[in-house]
Amino acid sequence: MQLGDFLDFDAITSRLSGGNKKSLLQQLANLAAQQLGTKPAEILATVTEREALGSTGFGQGVAIPHGKIEGLTRIYCLFARLSEPLDYKAIDGKPVDLVFLLLSPPDAGASI
Repeated sequence: MQLGDFLDFDAITSRLSGGNKKSLLQQLANLAAQQLGTKPAEILATVTEREALGSTGFGQGVAIPHGKIEGLTRIYCLFARLSEPLDYKAIDGKPVDLVFLLLSPPDAGASI
C-alpha cells in the first residue's frame, strides 16, 4: 500500500497554525470531519484517547496522530505542515512541524 492510496490530496494543508498540541488536534479533527462528513468531536476523542497512551510524535519533526472511527470505510490520511513547530512531546524531544493524521475503520488490520 502506498501513501497516495489513502492520502486525501484535497486535505493537504500548509502553514497550519498549530498553537499547542490540543489546538492542533482540534484543528485536524475539524479538517478531517469536513472531508469525511463526520463529527469533529468523534475524531478528536479517538485521537486524544490514543495520544493519552503515549505521544505519537515520532521524531525528526514528524507526528502521526491516529485512531479508529466507526463507520469509516477506508483508511484516511490528512497531511499538515505547521507554520511554526510546536512542542508535541515527541520521543526525540524536538518540536513537530509535519503532521499526518491517520484514521481507519475499526476492523482495518492491526491496531494503529
